[in-house]
Amino acid sequence: MSTHAAPQRSGDGSRPVIASVPPTPVVKTNEIWFDSPRVLVDAGRYTIGWQRWPDKKGGPSFVTVRRSSLGSFKIVERFPLTDDGWARAWRALVSLEPTTAEQALVALARRAEEDSGFRERMDLDARSLGYLPEVIFIGGYLTGADLTAGHAYELRFLTDRLSVFPRGSLQALAEFSYADLEAVEVAGPGRVRKWSPGQQAMLAAAFGYTGALVAYGSTRIKTFVRTQTADSELYFLHTSLLPEDLRIQLSRGLGAVREANASSTAPEGSQGHQGPASFVDELSRLAGLLDSGLLTREEFEHLKARLIAGS
Repeated sequence: MSTHAAPQRSGDGSRPVIASVPPTPVVKTNEIWFDSPRVLVDAGRYTIGWQRWPDKKGGPSFVTVRRSSLGSFKIVERFPLTDDGWARAWRALVSLEPTTAEQALVALARRAEEDSGFRERMDLDARSLGYLPEVIFIGGYLTGADLTAGHAYELRFLTDRLSVFPRGSLQALAEFSYADLEAVEVAGPGRVRKWSPGQQAMLAAAFGYTGALVAYGSTRIKTFVRTQTADSELYFLHTSLLPEDLRIQLSRGLGAVREANASSTAPEGSQGHQGPASFVDELSRLAGLLDSGLLTREEFEHLKARLIAGS
């Protein structure tokens, strides 16, 4: 979070004096337009903000603004949308109305904090192989952390682990190494209808458009995501995508889990020949990974062949 200059009082305490120019705010594309200026603080007679402006007239700019007697904003002066332009605009505001500048510092600090969280989330998104922004925890158990049934969470497949976040948070509640995941299953009934297809058709025929809305609007999607490790088993409900579509969306993350499990189960040449018991155990483990969806049939056959060759 950026540090902003705090307002200081003059020696007689009569009016605030802003010690220095605060860092230039990041102006987002969705908050700058041609019509009225976007002001930082809507208070006092004078304030500061920014506005899109034709390139031939100087382009986007920081502005000092005066509120008219009718409540509309009038541009007092324009400054380039640069660090130097911001510094000049800020000093102009302090000269026009120091009290508003004091309030603007608070708004700038709040923006800096929000921008920091936004950048962190963008970085988290970039590091995610796939994620679900909203799944409902419906049950299970987890050692060392508590999830509340019925609450929404966020599942993220990062480069080396699966993480569970509270919605909108950057702090994970639980994390599982891909090598520790024994199962990640995406399944479920998919579309669930309150009315059968025949009943839907009857409602549509009897009540027209309104009946069709009621009939087809009752269709819901239920896709379940199950994760399992040695000390946890979690069940989540996803209501936006069908199981096959969700598997496609999460394919990179699921592939990373398969690779981690395949690496951990691959026989090592330095271990020598395995005895009958260890061979059977390893083959059973591979079969379990195949059944849980963590190995494809091709991967299973490849690892089985390597296991047989090393036995």
